[in-house]
Amino acid sequence: NWLTFGMAAGMIAILLLGRRINRRFPTPLLLLILTTIASYLLDFEGKGVKVVGEVDASFPTPRFPHISLDHIAEYASVVIVSTIVGVSESISVAKTYAARKGARVKVSQEMLALGMGNFVGAMFQAYPVTGSLSR
Repeated sequence: NWLTFGMAAGMIAILLLGRRINRRFPTPLLLLILTTIASYLLDFEGKGVKVVGEVDASFPTPRFPHISLDHIAEYASVVIVSTIVGVSESISVAKTYAARKGARVKVSQEMLALGMGNFVGAMFQAYPVTGSLSR
């Protein structure tokens, strides 16, 4: 859809320009508000642009995800490797920031926090979380 492509290209240009003009101005927030209003007023959905639609404002009900024995056998190696990578990266991030402040990192406490965060998040269909060195 050319309208979708044009909107995306225009928004990327505005984001880059906004960053150059004033780094502290919330350009992404402004774009979100303006495109939401434009989508409503100009009927983007009727013109072939996919829109999110109505978002449920209620809090989701926590529930355990359905996991079968087939799933466990199929994904065990991926889960183990991604857990090791995620914990390693999170502890690296924690140690990096702790070194800046002269603090110590309790690895067991860090692992407990990650585990509990991901356990509770799984009941709300959240993505797994880890620390990130990307920024």
